[in-house]
Amino acid sequence: MAVNDPETGNLKPSALSRVADHFREFGEWLAVGNWVYGAIALLVIGALLLPPISLPQRLHLTGYTPLNAANPSVSHPDGITIRVHPGENVSLRVRLDSVPQAIFMQGAAGSDLKAALAAIPPVLQVKSPFYRIQTGSRTAGPATIEVAIPNDAEPWETLDLYTWTGTAWEWVGGTLDREREALIARVDRLPSSVVVMQTLPVVPAIGTVAPGEAVSGPAASLLTQVMLPGLYLGADGMLIGKPPTPPSGSPEALLLVGNRPTGQPLNRALLEDLLANPEVQARHIAEVVAHAAGYAGVTLNYEGVTPEQKDAFSAFVAALAEALHAQNLRLEVMVPAPSRADSGWDPGGYDWAALGRAADALVFPLPDNPTAYAEGGAVPSLMEWAVGQVGRYKLRAAVSSLSADSGPDGVRYVGLEEALAPFGQVQPPAESSVQPGQEVVFALVGQVTSITPMESAGTYAIAYRTGQGESRTVWLGTPSFLARKLDWALRYHLGGVVVHDLLSPGNMPGVAEAVDGYRVAAGLSQPTTLEVVWKVEGPRTAEERVTLTQPEFRWKAPETAGTYTVSAAIAGVSRGAAQVNVVAPTPT
Repeated sequence: MAVNDPETGNLKPSALSRVADHFREFGEWLAVGNWVYGAIALLVIGALLLPPISLPQRLHLTGYTPLNAANPSVSHPDGITIRVHPGENVSLRVRLDSVPQAIFMQGAAGSDLKAALAAIPPVLQVKSPFYRIQTGSRTAGPATIEVAIPNDAEPWETLDLYTWTGTAWEWVGGTLDREREALIARVDRLPSSVVVMQTLPVVPAIGTVAPGEAVSGPAASLLTQVMLPGLYLGADGMLIGKPPTPPSGSPEALLLVGNRPTGQPLNRALLEDLLANPEVQARHIAEVVAHAAGYAGVTLNYEGVTPEQKDAFSAFVAALAEALHAQNLRLEVMVPAPSRADSGWDPGGYDWAALGRAADALVFPLPDNPTAYAEGGAVPSLMEWAVGQVGRYKLRAAVSSLSADSGPDGVRYVGLEEALAPFGQVQPPAESSVQPGQEVVFALVGQVTSITPMESAGTYAIAYRTGQGESRTVWLGTPSFLARKLDWALRYHLGGVVVHDLLSPGNMPGVAEAVDGYRVAAGLSQPTTLEVVWKVEGPRTAEERVTLTQPEFRWKAPETAGTYTVSAAIAGVSRGAAQVNVVAPTPT
């Protein structure tokens, strides 16, 4: 059948005729044996489209969910959600799959995951499915990963997210959200997989700072490392000060480099110059590496980094770490305590995540106030935030074994004798001579205004008023308080602790035993109960112990006449003595 062409007026085949002609030509092509090639082509196309090749999926054409401001999240029924922030103008295409935990642990999930199973470190235990995360977009982040906490995964505070890179397991993180019962990790780039791991405790590193003193004493044998100060940041990137001599043998010695010599104000200009001038920074890194010879590594303690200097400081630490690692030396970085914020914790100018990636360890201080260690206090919150920023095995919690004296000017650490000084001395009785059988009250007269036992922390809060009228509080450095501080590091499976002042002679007896209990994971020691020990010496002797909160001593004068000396001591520290004369009874 033909129709007129409106442009030429000539007859032309209709569409139906043209289709019939094509089928006739195709039939003739098949008749001469070409059908074999067509069948092969169809088989090849089918093989490319169907598993295991699944070419459309490999080309990211099917099975991917677009994530953007209009559709910010995608979830998998096995318990994982990927989310982008609507305000960040991020556009991703994500596909989620999972391998059940049982199949993964049996090694039945394919040869690639058999290698992953064999490479799991002994300190990690798989607690979830093996989640696969595929991205079909040019970018893979930033995004947030939220994984539901699986059953049989207690304690929750020791859970982490890990990814298998194809050659090794790497820490992803994951901040615990107890209300959502999930681990939530903010990542710059989505990993290809994620697994919930239960972490196990490791043999902890135990360090201290030893400023110019011998590493000796009852606690010295417990140390695995000691940090030796003496060098500080100077002008033009040079180091100033006296290099300490590393001790031979164990514990390993780390060179402690700071930017504020003891007792001097912080020179911010030196730090600004270091972070802004590449030549100064290169010179400084070379100086640090050169002076680190003979040590196991370097501990960096640079104070005063501002939020505006955060990225520059992180880049400097990364460069220093690279230079030290090239010489087989470690780098540990001390950071100040983050401040409490409405949204959690604010580290100021110190990017914990970036510093943790570069350094071998990150040392952060725990609070001095005993109330922070109660359930629901600041320490549990700080710990949960910290292990979401840096791998817990890289974290070192820093505490002091001394007592802490707190006032308007901040906190300073004091020895036991100074901590007990507000109790004053034994006050002589109003009468220097007493009759046999007469009751005499002895008391400590000083500056103490209140004594509060803090049983949950195992210490005492001693409030006192100075001679200038300033109100201050001493939190006594009892062994049980130190044990409770260290227990939080053990509870969260941190890589270790730094116990400042551990070698100081001002420590209370029993401090070394508290550290040893942490080392062997022996649990908390019994609370330290402090008493005032009153002794009576003279023709008749006596001893009586009273609680620290009620330190008065009521003494009944004996029948034996003579001069008696009554003394008091707290934790072995003398609080003085007073004399009283018991007169002979008058004959009747």
